[in-house]
Amino acid sequence: TITMITPMQIRMARAGLNISIQKLQNLSGINATTISYIENEKRSPLYRTMSEIQDALEKQGVVFIENGVQI
Repeated sequence: TITMITPMQIRMARAGLNISIQKLQNLSGINATTISYIENEKRSPLYRTMSEIQDALEKQGVVFIENGVQI
């Protein structure tokens, strides 16, 4: 795994899992608007926020690799 995920990897992981931003909000506890801003690179997220999103996606089976994801 990698240390810090990217907005692109979040989008890729959601697409691979076929989950909405709302579902990711439910899984991670991070507000859907915040997730959208992060995915669209309109906000520089806190490390903790990215870590919580990463943890939630990994619990769904996502493996983050350099420049991508495996599901």
